[in-house]
Amino acid sequence: MRFSRLRDKAGAVINLARRLDGDILLRLLDVGGSDRPISPRDPWHYFEEESSSGERVMVARKPNLFVIGAMKSGTSSLCVHLSEHPAVFMSPVKEPEHFSRAEHVSRRTKEYLRLFRGASNEAYLAEGSTGYTKRPASEGVAERIHAFNPDARLVYVMRDPFARLVSHYRHMTQKGWEKESLPQAIRRPSNYLPFSHYAYQLRPYLQLFGPPSIYLDTFESFVASPVSFCARLFEWLGIDASFVPPSAGERLNVSPEALETYDEQSLRVRLARDLNRYLRYHPRLGRLVPEAARAWYRTLMPKESVRRVDSEEFGREVQAARRTVQPLLAGWVAELEDLTGRSYDEWPSRKAGTTSEHPLPPDVWLPEELLHAKDSKPEGR
Repeated sequence: MRFSRLRDKAGAVINLARRLDGDILLRLLDVGGSDRPISPRDPWHYFEEESSSGERVMVARKPNLFVIGAMKSGTSSLCVHLSEHPAVFMSPVKEPEHFSRAEHVSRRTKEYLRLFRGASNEAYLAEGSTGYTKRPASEGVAERIHAFNPDARLVYVMRDPFARLVSHYRHMTQKGWEKESLPQAIRRPSNYLPFSHYAYQLRPYLQLFGPPSIYLDTFESFVASPVSFCARLFEWLGIDASFVPPSAGERLNVSPEALETYDEQSLRVRLARDLNRYLRYHPRLGRLVPEAARAWYRTLMPKESVRRVDSEEFGREVQAARRTVQPLLAGWVAELEDLTGRSYDEWPSRKAGTTSEHPLPPDVWLPEELLHAKDSKPEGR
């Protein structure tokens, strides 16, 4: 009976949210944050620009800093650190993914710019969306960002390719989107491998923006010393590099210690998925639901299997997957080193060799463009 009442109330909230505009709902709930509309009288939101006819027009101030990835490489923590700097205004919505799809740019740019209405005189309006480096799932992103703001600056944090792949797999399992073992998952069509091919993801940005506009660093250096990492990034951005983010050292969006698969047909699981999907795009509303309540609800979701990440079973899966893809990943790291002009000695995935001419393991699936297409190298490299 108690669960039935909880289900009915949650369902009512979701249905109300779907019928109402998100901003209207937030106003009704009087959740914190600026509801101040963008006004031409606000010099920080608008600036003058000459149109094609020579006329001076007022245009909205555009975001000029993008954390583009990589997925599962510490970008959640990094965006929080950036948001704490006085010279940076970070989008309150985590991963808006505005440029991931062409239809968003053509239809929703005004709504996207509203995310930055709380800014004042910050040097940077920033957002972070790992979907911006998820080729081939999202193509044309670099071109859309460049068309929107060719003077933007980009931050790309990379992690040991195999470690990123494993973390990606754990994330997908937690979300209920992955049911197979790790070795099986990398053999079928998926995004696990392409998202770890950093040279492939970077090339469109290097060609359009040029190396000086892109800050490259590693997840490993970020974890080793978040303060030093941020100081280097702040210096590159030309803002106060002595500022220490209060949250430096805190770990956010950490993968769970247990790999749990759920009965996705269960009403309780479907309700949790729908609610989380909605709260992701309304973070101020999401703060009304404490993490402790979400964790408690997860204990009620019917499970199909549970594997500890420190168990022998999962350890065997990891080793089997590593043996399968290690030669391929080593070639990709060598390709990245050639593209960026730096070494990645801290990555175990580099150690299988130094040449990019590694044979592809026959049982690993890759998109056609990674098997056959050759992107040209950017000028200046």
